[in-house]
Amino acid sequence: KDFERRGWWAVVVSDVMEDIRAMLLANAADTRSAMATFEGEWENILATLEKGDYRQLEKQLQQSAASLGRIPQKRPPETVPVITLAGEIFVRRDALSRQFLTEELARRGFATVCSPVAEWVKYCNWVIDEGINDSPVPVFQRLKLKLRNLFQNRYERRIKAILSSSNLV
Repeated sequence: KDFERRGWWAVVVSDVMEDIRAMLLANAADTRSAMATFEGEWENILATLEKGDYRQLEKQLQQSAASLGRIPQKRPPETVPVITLAGEIFVRRDALSRQFLTEELARRGFATVCSPVAEWVKYCNWVIDEGINDSPVPVFQRLKLKLRNLFQNRYERRIKAILSSSNLV
């Protein structure tokens, strides 16, 4: 029950947190301290996600965004050069596949934004919605997909708005 919804929250949160992590690696005044704060906030978010209560998740995200936003930066985040890492879905989040590329680029002053996993989910939904998948989808299932897309978009906008208050994304 509610697996899709909770899974979607986790995907969106992890996408944005990866972007925050990249900015901190590239721009935090004290990277070691910043990453310790980041890891602590990530653990808090994961614990809240496990409970499956969206209101609690929103509160935790607000607290985490505030905490992360207080981390001293070398320069304004909007001035940090950003590189987009795109490619296979697996490579986007697999540290072994990336071979510490994001960390190396951060050492050189670049924040590396990985293409979001949510993008892949949205693409899969779009393929079905456009009817270009291999097997036909019944009308009822397509209507269900449209409704799911509405909720996914709503959650995504809200989660991103909360985490962007950190001014790190």
